[in-house]
Amino acid sequence: MTNVAQHTDSDTTPIRPFHVSVPEAELTDLRRLVEEDPYFTGGVWPTYTARSFAQFLEPWELPPLVTDGSRPVTLVEGVAPDVEMASFALIEARGGGRMAFGGFFPGGETLAVMRGDDAAKVLDELRATGFWDEASLRARPLLYAL
Repeated sequence: MTNVAQHTDSDTTPIRPFHVSVPEAELTDLRRLVEEDPYFTGGVWPTYTARSFAQFLEPWELPPLVTDGSRPVTLVEGVAPDVEMASFALIEARGGGRMAFGGFFPGGETLAVMRGDDAAKVLDELRATGFWDEASLRARPLLYAL
């Protein structure tokens, strides 16, 4: 399984969650990566939660770099009542070059890094499959940097 760390918002922190994915074997490295980061030690990220994917779709290729070295992507979250069918949609998106990587947490919660920064287009594509609870789908642009 793969783990993800998610920043947990507090009442005093107006920052959106961040996501870091690492293989299960690297969970100790995830703790070090987050807890030694200047944003964590400085209190900008006051807490985080490590979660394990039940199913993870590995990246085939990274989104293309832009001039500043970042990669514009769209982070998508939602609930898939039928994970098996929804996984086919993500596999197709990955094969078509529209998804970088993603997966499902227990209970069908989905987290996917989609290539490009057009959140509406990504949401329309996933809604069209009928495999996600439409009310749960949300997306936001993200500059993905290594």
